[in-house]
This record gives sequence, structure tokens and C-alpha cells, in this order.
Amino acid sequence: MGRWVPMAGRVGGTVPTIVLSPAFGTDGTAFAATNTGLFRSRDEGKSWEVSGKGIGSFAIQSIALSRGYSADRTLWVGAADGGIYRSTDRGDSWALLAHLGRGSAVVGVAASSDHSTLMAGTLADGLFASTDGGRRWKPRNAGLPDPSVISLALSPAFKEDRTAFVAVSGGLYRTTDGGGSWQPSLPSVGEDAVQCVAISPSYPTDRTVLAGTESRGLLRSRDGGVTWHPTNAGIPRLCINDLALSPDFQQDATVAAATGQGVALSKDAGDSWQLVGAKSEIVLGLDVARATTHGRTLLAGIFDKGILRSEDEGESWEEANAGLTANYLIGLSLSPAFETDHTIFAWGPSEGVFQTKDGSESWQPSGAGMEDTSVLSLAISPQFASDGGLYAGTSAGLFLSQDRGVSWQQFALQGQEVPFVTLSPAFQRDQVIVAAADNGIQWSADGGTTWKELDSPPGSETLVALSLALDSRGRPVLLAGDWREPHADLRARVRVLSRTLPDSPWVTQFHSYTSTRIAALGIPDSFEQDGRFFIGSGECVYRAMQGARERTREGETPLWLPSGVGSKGFPVVSLAAAPGFAKSHSLLASAGEGVYISENEGAAWHRLGNGPGDRSVVAVVPTPDFATSASVYALAIGGRLWKWEKEEDEGSNEDQQ
Repeated sequence: MGRWVPMAGRVGGTVPTIVLSPAFGTDGTAFAATNTGLFRSRDEGKSWEVSGKGIGSFAIQSIALSRGYSADRTLWVGAADGGIYRSTDRGDSWALLAHLGRGSAVVGVAASSDHSTLMAGTLADGLFASTDGGRRWKPRNAGLPDPSVISLALSPAFKEDRTAFVAVSGGLYRTTDGGGSWQPSLPSVGEDAVQCVAISPSYPTDRTVLAGTESRGLLRSRDGGVTWHPTNAGIPRLCINDLALSPDFQQDATVAAATGQGVALSKDAGDSWQLVGAKSEIVLGLDVARATTHGRTLLAGIFDKGILRSEDEGESWEEANAGLTANYLIGLSLSPAFETDHTIFAWGPSEGVFQTKDGSESWQPSGAGMEDTSVLSLAISPQFASDGGLYAGTSAGLFLSQDRGVSWQQFALQGQEVPFVTLSPAFQRDQVIVAAADNGIQWSADGGTTWKELDSPPGSETLVALSLALDSRGRPVLLAGDWREPHADLRARVRVLSRTLPDSPWVTQFHSYTSTRIAALGIPDSFEQDGRFFIGSGECVYRAMQGARERTREGETPLWLPSGVGSKGFPVVSLAAAPGFAKSHSLLASAGEGVYISENEGAAWHRLGNGPGDRSVVAVVPTPDFATSASVYALAIGGRLWKWEKEEDEGSNEDQQ
């Protein structure tokens, strides 16, 4: 037996949206949306906990609380995969209402006071509305110039006045018939996008609407969106990312603005402004509480650094990240020299590259030289102990570090997005690198000095996996997984193909009809002898029957046998073969909140302990000495690293997690 032990972690992360309870002064409740899930605070934003049981998407894009939240305990969230979820128990549990459109992110959610009407704006599929509490949804885009919704707001008296505002990439639009049609409200913005829109809590009487723009600061209307005027005294032409009006706006005229240069506060409905906090930070989201005799609390979500909190209306600020593990780390690798250097790397698109030594409590940044790029993939030189080589695929090309990640330089494929990079296991000898880039799959046989384009697999759409192995003659074999969107009469499917470099044709090895765009590859260290590998797709791990073939629409392929892993509804997202696979026959997989192990080449699986923690596991890697230590590292969504340790005393299991 063994136990899961928490290792490196890092609080904070990027927080684009914060919403306070209408009764924040008494219940102390706030919610924060992040790319790694929904968080809730019940102590006025001082500490945070995960609040997402039942939400089937990691990334939460938008939050809406019922106007009667204190009594009905209801709120809604929009997810990055197009999902709309509702909770009626203050976020303890969630139920899926719908998946909208083709699955683009739900960037705005709003509800009428009686919950009968819900509206949701998506990043690429337009606006949707439900008039029966969320059971059925229909598009509501008549009059909108494009389907790219940025922000959404409903009148507090929507049931009576049927008024709402929506910002799209073409400007700000208003409806007065419940979304049946939309008319331009702010047509003069031009190419300067409206980033956010906020309606006064007393809109039926004061008719006040505020709109924040990308580079022209703030605009205000006091006639329900008919005419607009700039109101930027003190914050000229700043980027306004979010707006929050005081619940008592009619009495105190207080507005807070999240800007690209900190938090701005106005106490005269926007006539004048003062930067009051986080002046060097990019503030993405914020909310403001009702003033009390003890002051007024503001919470601000910051790019990369979590949440800042003020109890004195912005006079002073402090970090409020206890429990907030919202770092979007997606990959995990051990140093090839792990037995001596104990170095572990993790990376993510908004966080960059981090490393830790075995036993360390925190991740250390490892990215000087590529701070402004998104890291999408990482490959470690097989000779890392001597050359310190790391290769990072980023949104701006391929980067190289030759000093174990201390510094990075632009290396190749400049200006291209590189979602995958992989090195040959015999890199010291053959110098083969393969990378997926904007202009197709590129490969180099001289360590990256020169590059050639490989022809793409026939019928390929979205690449989801890329890895190199060696065949029995020591030649590099490229394995690629791709995913096809469903369209016309074709179902969504995942394929895995292979080709021996440089000149062999692509050969289809596997295909499966699935809506999950994941193909996790588990390539044993015995591949060079027998060519066997394993595939995680959907809720199963597939293993090929030796010598058996089948004919499919994709051609003749090996016959693959599936074995279910974990619980229904949780796809396999990471798969690894244990070192010394020919003897151990062991595979490790992550699915949902668990890590699973098979000791018979994938035929049967069981969960490794009861952990780690209570968050989905995005990557799992066994240690080089797994055969004797049984040690495994797992990376949970949010950035927490866990280690599975074999217990010396098998009779003591009390502290298993």
C-alpha cells in the first residue's frame, strides 16, 4: 500500500471574474472564476475553496448570482466548453443545464429576477436565451453583426422593461424586446472594442449604463443607451476590463473599474476617477460590496497573481490567495537524470515553465527570456544531465534553454504557434526534433539548424498528440494523434497514425468515434523491441491484440481492445508506461480525480489510493526507479504536485489521502 503526499504548489493564478453575494456583509460569500475551476470564499474573500462538484469543465468563464441569492441560494456559471451550469445550494453542487452552440466559451451569463429568462453570450456562437429557466435555449442574434460576444448585462427590471445590453466585437447593442432583436447602442466605437458593460441597480429610474473600452476608457449613458459621453477624468484612455457598481449606487454613486493599470474608483458615478490600488497590475475582474460602518470591501482578480483585497475602499490592499490554486499547468516531466538531480518540470499556456526539486514545497519559475509567450509543450534533452537542454513549444515559436531552464532564447519557427515538440530518444546520435507549427509538422535531423515540412496525415484536422520512438533498427518513428470535428454525416473521431522518418508513408494504427479530443499515448521503453504502445481515448485505454487486424472506414488497422478506466464521464487525459515495462507490465493513467494503475498491460485497472486531493489530475509520471520504489508523481488541475509513496508499514493506512 501507499499514500499520496502533497508536494510543490503555488497559490494564485489568473482570475478574470469575481462576483460578491448580494448579502456579502452578512454571509461573506464571493465566487471567483478561473481557468482551473470555480472557487468560493465564505470569509469575505480572505480564503478560498474549490466549488465545482458536478461541473464538467476545468475552465470557468462567467458567473451570475440570483438577485435573491440569500434566499434562493441560486447561481449560474458559464464554462469554456459551452456548458451552462446551475447551483441551488450556494455552489456546493452543480447541474448541467445545456451545452450551447458548437461549444465555444460562455463569456457572459445573466438572469431575470424571477429566473424565468436566462441569457448567455458565447465567444464564437453568438447569444442564446432561455425563457423556461434554462431547460431550452434558442439563439437570439437578430441584428447583431457577428457572433463574438464580449460582455452581457440585463436590466434589473428585465421582466418589465425587457432591456438588455450586449457587447460584441462590432460594438454595443441594446434590446428592448427581450432579445428578439438588437439595435446599435454605441455605434461610434469603431475598431476599439467594448470590453464590458454594466447597468445601474436603479436603472428603471436613473437609466444609467456604463461601457468600458479597450483604449478609449469609459463611456456613460444616462438615457438608457441612446446617447453616450466619455467620462475619464483621472483615468484617460485606459483599458477597462471590468466594471462594478455599488449595490447602493443610487445613494453613494460608487463605481469600481478594473483597468490595465490597477483599480480605479469613482464616488460620483464616473465623473471623476482615482487609481486606488494594484497600480502596476493588470486587473481583469472585480466587485464591490455595500459600504458598512467598518468600511467597504473590494476584491480584484489579477493576471497571474490571484486576488487582491481591500477593506477600506481601496486605501490599502493585500493578497488574498489562501486556498486559491488556480495556476493553469497542463504538463509534467521528470528530468532524465531524476535519480541524481531530483528535478521536475511543469508548464502551462499562461504560467510558463516551472521546476521543483523533489521534496520542495513550491514551484520556481523557469522562463527568463520568454515571459510574454504561452508555453504549450516541453521536451527535455535525453542528455539533460550534461547539456541542460530544454525545448519549449510556445505561441511565438520554439525556444531553447541550455542551462536547465535558467534562461531561454528563440530557437526556431519564429512567430509560429508550436503546440507540440518532441525529441528522438536517440537525440545525441540522430539529432531528430519534430514540432507541430502553423505551417504543418516540421522536422529537423541536425538538432534544429535546418527544418523540413512533413506531409500531414491524410484527412487530418486537429493534432492532439505527437511523440517520437525508435524502431528495431534504431530509426525514429513518429506517432501522431488527430481529432476530426463532427460535420455533415461524419462523426467526431480520434486517430493515431505512425510513420518511420524520413520517407515512409503514414500508416493508420487506431481510430475511435468519440467526442473527446484527446489521444493520450503510452509508449513503453520496450517499443524498440516489439513496437507496442497504448492509447488513452475517451474513458478507456486501448491495447492492440498481437497479430489481429480489422477493416474500418479508415483502412486496415490492428485490432484494439478497450479497458475502462475510472468513473463514467471522466476521460483518460494522461497515460504512461512504467520503466522496465517488459518486466513490470505496468501502465499508469489519470482520469478525473484519480490515478489508476494496470499491472497486466492495460487489461484491468484499479485506483492508486484514494487521492490525490479532490481535483482532476492532468498528468501522471512514474519515477525511473518505479520497479523498486513504486513512486509516482501526479499534477492536479490548479498546479498542485502530488507524490505516491509506498508505505514501509503496510498495516498503517490511516493517513492515506
